[in-house]
Amino acid sequence: MATGMEAVIELPLRKRTRGLLIETADRIPNSVRWLAGVTLRPWGCSGFVPADADYCDFESDELDDFFDVGTNPVFDAFDIYNTESCSTLDSDISVLNARVETRWGVMVSEQIAARLNVELAARAAVATTGPINTSILIAKAEEQLALTLHGGLGMVHMSPAALSMVVAEGSVDLRDSQWRTPGGHLVVADAGHTGVQPTGETLLDGTEWVYTTGAVLFGLGEPRVPTKATEYLDRDDNTNTARIIGTSVVAFDPCSASAIEYGYPDYTEGS
Repeated sequence: MATGMEAVIELPLRKRTRGLLIETADRIPNSVRWLAGVTLRPWGCSGFVPADADYCDFESDELDDFFDVGTNPVFDAFDIYNTESCSTLDSDISVLNARVETRWGVMVSEQIAARLNVELAARAAVATTGPINTSILIAKAEEQLALTLHGGLGMVHMSPAALSMVVAEGSVDLRDSQWRTPGGHLVVADAGHTGVQPTGETLLDGTEWVYTTGAVLFGLGEPRVPTKATEYLDRDDNTNTARIIGTSVVAFDPCSASAIEYGYPDYTEGS
């Protein structure tokens, strides 16, 4: 039973050191005006083609068609938000602000990864016709990245649960403090990636959707917290409420995005 005389101790909150999206993706500098969203200028996924003497002047319409990168995709900015309230008798606003700022530093990657998962589900091309097992998951991801990036560095996005299985299988290992495939592609296993299914597909029991992409860009604005009593103090309830909010955006080239349906080891077809 609490007596009110106990010591109040903050529980440590530490961030994972590998597998997080914001530790792997490329950050857009805050000096760039991305708060209204991002229009991406992609490299395209066609790659180079062999040309005989008839094409040496590079004026052929047939050859030029190969280098069409398509339309520039647009990605909207979004807000990330967290709050904590406490009686004014127990904590002042500076303590609460410090707590939400600490939480922000550890947990914000999850929200960006969750948004990426939603964007991938809406834009990625489905590369499988049914769940595949652990032994060939990374092989399929390598194939898709080779077909779309033509030697470029890509990323494989999966849940932490799926990561543990491909590592145990020996398909992914740790190099230079990053999870990598045999071909050197980066593996991201953020808590925000929950394996959401692509548009028009289903999420079967015992499965998740793994995605491949080229480079991923993200922007993350400076978080804002209330500093004036009119912003945080509820006088009717004698309550302080700390709020933290920041704007973010995440973007990738849709032509390099593929969706792979993965079945966990205990998945049974038709279950």
